[in-house]
Amino acid sequence: EGIGDHGCEYMTEGVVVILGEAGRNFGAGMSNGVAFVYDERGDFRSRVNQELVGLEQVTEPEDIELLETLITRHRELTGSERASHILRSWRLSLPKFWKAAPKFAASESGAMTVARRHLESLKALAPV
Repeated sequence: EGIGDHGCEYMTEGVVVILGEAGRNFGAGMSNGVAFVYDERGDFRSRVNQELVGLEQVTEPEDIELLETLITRHRELTGSERASHILRSWRLSLPKFWKAAPKFAASESGAMTVARRHLESLKALAPV
């Protein structure tokens, strides 16, 4: 549920949720897509390549819905205790998530397009 150094380095599309630790230089080379990263220790900003990646708190209703849906699906498919804990304490957990996207994509609404498309496809899936 975590990711090592240079996470999402070659990410060109899609949505990633990271519930564990993230290594250094996160997002270097990320050209599109969105990553939601749980920052339990509060030090994720220091591990992001901020020249290329923009960070923001998860506050948009569509982002919140997508994130919660993805974590719920992960819990249903894997039985993840970490996902269960995050969902049980959702109000306390949500502020610990960062939304990371390439700076050019975030400034051109590209990240929102990716998130919206993935949310629509998740809604179309049959329940697990």
